[in-house]
Amino acid sequence: MDVPLWAAILIGLGSGLVATITRISYERTAELRTRMIQAADEFLTGGARVTAALRSAGATVMNVDYVTDADGEFHPAIKRDITTLDELFDELRERFGRVQLLFGVPLESRAARHAEWVVIAMRNCHNALATRPHSIALDPAGKVERPALQQWNRNFSLVITEQGEFSQAARREIRAGFLETGWRREWSGPLFRRLRVWHALWRRRRARHARDAAQSSPGPD
Repeated sequence: MDVPLWAAILIGLGSGLVATITRISYERTAELRTRMIQAADEFLTGGARVTAALRSAGATVMNVDYVTDADGEFHPAIKRDITTLDELFDELRERFGRVQLLFGVPLESRAARHAEWVVIAMRNCHNALATRPHSIALDPAGKVERPALQQWNRNFSLVITEQGEFSQAARREIRAGFLETGWRREWSGPLFRRLRVWHALWRRRRARHARDAAQSSPGPD
């Protein structure tokens, strides 16, 4: 049976439209992948800077002649380290917001969840240094670690661990997003839903025409 002209036109337009939408979806997904890579790279770079600043500040507290003077003021070297940490940590929190924007909130994304733990552990180290630097110094009497210093070391170790976990999770989610996210988003969108409805209606009408033609054809003599 010949295909009606309107159906042929619809099929041609639909095929071209599907090809165009597929190309646009690929380009959008590739752009999203590039932005996710950039966000992950910037977060890891910022995290490495904060980690180095925390390590340097911890060493400063251990090596200065005093932590606070008679007036309760911190040693100048400790003040400089705190100022540097303030700036780097504020920048890292901004980069964490970009990770959540592109990867999802921690409940949705393993990468964002590990990034959140990086920020939490760094914040704990930063707060201890900025408010109680004497608590992370060795006990001058016995040269042993105070409980606060042990907690600081645990948080610092968590920073290193969670940065590695974030890197691995981000790689997996970037690959998955490039292969699946864009196409699934377009396929479930309103345009493809209309195309599926139109296609179903066309097939139903074609089947009805075929039944009518079979019923109207003369039987065998």
